[in-house]
Amino acid sequence: MFEQSPALTNSNFNTTLKPYEADLAASISQKQRIFIKTKTDKGLYTGFVQPKHPYLNDGLGVMLYSNKEVYEGEWLSGKRNGNGRLVDPEGCVYLGAWKDDEQTGYGTFENLVKGYRYEGGWLNKNYNGKGSETFDKIGSRYIGTFVNGKKQGQGRFEFSDGSFYEGGFLEGLFHGEGTYFFKDENKTFTGDFINGKIDG
Repeated sequence: MFEQSPALTNSNFNTTLKPYEADLAASISQKQRIFIKTKTDKGLYTGFVQPKHPYLNDGLGVMLYSNKEVYEGEWLSGKRNGNGRLVDPEGCVYLGAWKDDEQTGYGTFENLVKGYRYEGGWLNKNYNGKGSETFDKIGSRYIGTFVNGKKQGQGRFEFSDGSFYEGGFLEGLFHGEGTYFFKDENKTFTGDFINGKIDG
């Protein structure tokens, strides 16, 4: 069952569902939708739905999932589409683009407990394309390309002691031609790497 409120437009949604960023409202068309509160097998939804299909979330809305995750953002035909934020009970936050319920496009992911942050491209819930990883607690950072959630292609990994590797990556490991600077020895090696190790 759902509770139906008087018809509202998305233009005043930001005053209803704080604290989600008000600028999301600007990206939604101003067509009429119905505002409801409804409980489903997934959790509790508060937001806009299609007038003729009140069980299809459409527009801006908040879903409090039964697993204690919270999604705030845009929906289309019952799926997360557009911009939105997902927060889980373990301190992980995703903020960015969605397509058909999956992180796709540009977005950021943070694990507030572990001090980890990713910013860049996504495809089907995985890191994909250009991006950066920062590990605050150990002081290291990666900037480069990703494929299916792993470092792959060209990139640069900086270690906390000032050492760095710059070159090819495959499945998350140094691979192909690259340069490794050893800070403690003040030496640089340039050559081939295979599966994370110097070749030869």
